[in-house]
Amino acid sequence: MEKELMQPKTELEVLAATVNNMVQQEKRITVIENEQKRIFDLIKSVELEKRNQQNY
Repeated sequence: MEKELMQPKTELEVLAATVNNMVQQEKRITVIENEQKRIFDLIKSVELEKRNQQNY
């Protein structure tokens, strides 16, 4: 009975798992890209603030 539970996955199940993994990876990449943009924007705002301080 346990052997039935350990059946190899069908090609469709393997494909579905592969696609699901790719989607999850794409979501993680999007999160990282958003964080990079946020950090870049923070750096820009700090640089602008520095310039403003120097002008006074």
